Amino acid sequence: MQDLYKWLELFTEYGWFGLVILLEYLFPNRRYALLNKGWFSDLVHTYEPIVRAMLINACVVGVNGLLPSTGPLKNLLADVPGWQVFLVALLVSEISFYFTHRLVHRNPILWEFHRVHHSSTRYYSLMTSRFHLLDLALFSIPYVVVMGWLGAGGAGLVWFAFFQGFVDRYGHSNVNGPRFTGRVLMTPHFHAWHHSTDPAAFDKNFSRNLVVLDYLFGTAYYPKDKEAEAFGEQDYSNNYIVQQLAPFYYVAKKARQYFRDAVHPAADSRAARPD
Repeated sequence: MQDLYKWLELFTEYGWFGLVILLEYLFPNRRYALLNKGWFSDLVHTYEPIVRAMLINACVVGVNGLLPSTGPLKNLLADVPGWQVFLVALLVSEISFYFTHRLVHRNPILWEFHRVHHSSTRYYSLMTSRFHLLDLALFSIPYVVVMGWLGAGGAGLVWFAFFQGFVDRYGHSNVNGPRFTGRVLMTPHFHAWHHSTDPAAFDKNFSRNLVVLDYLFGTAYYPKDKEAEAFGEQDYSNNYIVQQLAPFYYVAKKARQYFRDAVHPAADSRAARPD
């Protein structure tokens, strides 16, 4: 059984990556050239082996250090069957991802880091992992901390990672799959609208695996007679290093504008005050 779990972990890391690319080639939804300008940076995003893990682990350790050693639901999943761990992982992942996702779209500072994920002008599976490291940590930490508090582990988490690995890759792919599945799963037809530049789809389709929360909270956008076509920002850099640095520049630029706007009204009111 341990060999099976090791195989599932390897397939989650590498198998879905290759299989979904093959499906994109065999059943494309949009006609793209074989390689786009940002493909190498997207590959680095996918398999950068050190900084991502170090950052997330450090953040998780820091958050765990603030938590009490005992409390409600502590180690609740330590000795339960794997299918129960799977279902709880799905629930925690859906809730944490959905509301974090809405937050990073609403907050102008957090948006600059999440903007990296939305910068790709091509909707294809390699863009799945195009994230700023801080943005990725923000999405990952709530799920990791909660599942750690619950004492989750073993086969249930392995199978959940296997399932989520597929949905992540497939949902960001250019595969022309069956449209009806977009009523349940985060599919290419459904999630492409989230990355679309069409104003009708702005701030829609936030879900990760299942689309239940989008329909529940009124953020689903899935027209029957249209396909998302235009994506990303033409002028955003496709260089991995620049993508990690640019958000800090844009945040500083926004902060400078904010303080400038805050100061000028006061200056104007002093100028208008009679002697």
